[in-house]
Amino acid sequence: MKKAGFLAMHREDIELDRHLSDSEMRLKYFLLMMTDWGISHKNYGLVKMSYEEIGGEIGWKKSKLCGVVNSLVKKGYIQKARREIKVINFEKYLWKNAKQHHKKVREIEQRVRDSEQIVQPNELNVQNNEQKDTVQTSNYLSKETINKNKENLIKKMDMSNLLK
Repeated sequence: MKKAGFLAMHREDIELDRHLSDSEMRLKYFLLMMTDWGISHKNYGLVKMSYEEIGGEIGWKKSKLCGVVNSLVKKGYIQKARREIKVINFEKYLWKNAKQHHKKVREIEQRVRDSEQIVQPNELNVQNNEQKDTVQTSNYLSKETINKNKENLIKKMDMSNLLK
């Protein structure tokens, strides 16, 4: 297989791949690079290498490779058959699909921002209502205090009149 060309990488993969170990990450991207990208090929989308060949390229023993392959299968990154491995969703790394994928991601992000803006006014209403309740409570307390002060003043005035 030729080792020429390039892949479109996606920044959101940082978040998606955060839970992968270093070995899993290394194997995932190695398999992406070794996938047959020729649309007209009968092996399109497949990695047609033996475990010995993959291990030799990466520098791993077959036992380590088997463990990491099985882990990626369980996590849904690859599928394996007899002598072939398929990287799930590898098409998003094709350069011609990268722009479409990027556009879809941006649309989803915009929808999330829009929904956050809808939530924010509701949060403001809640905050405003809480502030009104606080002000009303403080006004009530201050009125109560004023009334007590008035009563005390009247009592004092009555007492002073009695003393005269």
